[in-house]
Amino acid sequence: MAKKKAVHEKLGQFFSTAICGNDILSSALYVSGITAAIAGIYSPWILAVVALVLFFYRTVYREVVEALPVNGGAYNALLNGTSKPTASVAGVLTTLSYIATAVISAKTAIEYFFRFIERMLPELNLTVLVIPATILLLLAFALLVISGVKDSAKVAASIFVFHVITLSIFIAVGLYSMFTRGT
Repeated sequence: MAKKKAVHEKLGQFFSTAICGNDILSSALYVSGITAAIAGIYSPWILAVVALVLFFYRTVYREVVEALPVNGGAYNALLNGTSKPTASVAGVLTTLSYIATAVISAKTAIEYFFRFIERMLPELNLTVLVIPATILLLLAFALLVISGVKDSAKVAASIFVFHVITLSIFIAVGLYSMFTRGT
């Protein structure tokens, strides 16, 4: 009896875009507030330079992904180009980078959310709750991963749509502010 080959269903363009787009858009959301705080009125120019660098980097990234289409990213690329100890160090550093990014992103999101609430209700002082709320947010995501919602394209798509809507609102508010206030 002939064995049937396992057929892997492809994600499709929207879900694939959502998964890849989350990486870029979540970084854009995270960095845009910090850039605005530091660079001020020059932040759009700084972010445009970053977008230009990413535009040129896309060919390198695509080449690595097409050449090494398995999980592990930097580790696999370095494993094929350098020694195993060097690739292992890169893998560990990449993991630490993801953990640090998750913590900083969660804290920044909580701070943004609390500032939004404090502007509506100025009598509240939520500053002391930032760290506990950050821990709870990270715990909530950890529980999602433990429960099996770690590689769902539908979850990625909903997060992607949220990112696109949020960035669109930022752009609209920025344009409105620019044309009405001149700043």
